[in-house]
Amino acid sequence: MHNKIFAIDPGTTHSGYVVVEHDGREITRVLSRGKLPNEELLRQLPYNVGRSEIVVEMVASYGMAVGREVFETCVWIGRFLQLGAVLPERQPRHIVYRIEEKEALCHNSRAKDANIVQALVDRYAYGQPNHGKGTKASPGFFYGFSKDAWQAMAVAATWLDRETQRKGQRRG
Repeated sequence: MHNKIFAIDPGTTHSGYVVVEHDGREITRVLSRGKLPNEELLRQLPYNVGRSEIVVEMVASYGMAVGREVFETCVWIGRFLQLGAVLPERQPRHIVYRIEEKEALCHNSRAKDANIVQALVDRYAYGQPNHGKGTKASPGFFYGFSKDAWQAMAVAATWLDRETQRKGQRRG
């Protein structure tokens, strides 16, 4: 079983990412997080994936017109997913839709980014000051997180929850 998740929140030019460890039911540790230019992330992906599940947030259409940025992001989603297929160990690749994250973490399809962040803090750093970031001297679970890393963390947590439910395991 893979015990790591490499989750990506894709963008038109830069993407947020996290690499996390899990025990099969819950994320236990953040190994890496950040935001990189897409070309750089694509170059680094083979070296950072190890034996990880690759999970990428997918764009969904709700009937509204979309602009060029959405299509550019779709191209990057495809490139990230394709890379997993050609790596030596053919890493498993998955997608998570934004609405799945909102419903899984906040139980509300209208949730905003701030609601998602708070749900993650409540789950992984409950009662810790500074949204669980801590300080340089005493780093917390979410040390070094920025907007894009939070969204990538939501991708990872949602996918793991979905897999846990699919396998019939329950978070306890």
